[in-house]
Amino acid sequence: MQWAGLLNGTRTALYVRSCGQVESGTEGCDHTAGVCGVVEKDGVKVALNLGRAASDLKIEDGIIYEMYSNGGRVCLDRSKQASTRVEYSCAKQSESVIQSAFFNDELCLYIVEVASPYGCIQETVTSHNCTITHPETGITYDFSYLREDYQFANVHSNFKVHVCGALAEGCGPDNRDSASCEIVNGNYLSLGDAATTTLSLENNVFTLLYTGGDRCMTTRDGVQYKSTEIALLCNRNVRTGVPRYLNRDSEACVYHFEWEVAAACPPLEPTCRVI
Repeated sequence: MQWAGLLNGTRTALYVRSCGQVESGTEGCDHTAGVCGVVEKDGVKVALNLGRAASDLKIEDGIIYEMYSNGGRVCLDRSKQASTRVEYSCAKQSESVIQSAFFNDELCLYIVEVASPYGCIQETVTSHNCTITHPETGITYDFSYLREDYQFANVHSNFKVHVCGALAEGCGPDNRDSASCEIVNGNYLSLGDAATTTLSLENNVFTLLYTGGDRCMTTRDGVQYKSTEIALLCNRNVRTGVPRYLNRDSEACVYHFEWEVAAACPPLEPTCRVI
């Protein structure tokens, strides 16, 4: 989809095409440009290539954005090529529009904000299997191909995790239904039961949660049990990979991991059509 707007404080027209090149015949824009600026000089319109599509849609700190690079040499420093960052902010209207656009000449960078329903931070969505559907875009994310055991370690412990199911050999003889396991000096500690599998999506971040592991400690509120939280992060270059241990929240008895995996990425074609 393509949008048009003005660079703030100027009469420069901007044309932005999500995930591709601007439409053919757009004000004389270079057919390779994903972002095009059109200025009028002495009554003649001049089209400027402000960047070619350089990345898939990315999610960072809850913000959806995409980058365009290798544009024309349109800045004061002619050694630099123009680039553009397009950010999608939350808007409840049905159509997306350019909300604002700024230019940083020092970086030769245009920053364009597109108001879109797809930039909205949604309420938490949960699923108890390996698929989950984004409530704004309608895209379904399927993690089912990851269903197997994964083993990895840090300095002090070995870990085993199974996605959306129990570990093949459990977590020692006493925890056959465990989905997450820590092994320390030959001792097996369950970090969550497969029956509690919860896949959640909040602020465009996926989390896989297991609760009901081994006893952790007793507090005023009662007994607390070990649990696992795995943040699933988009990396198109990693089909499976393995989780990475981050830390343990001793007060909440939660073990935190992160996992870069392609399944957490929005599909290229459907995403480009939706936004």
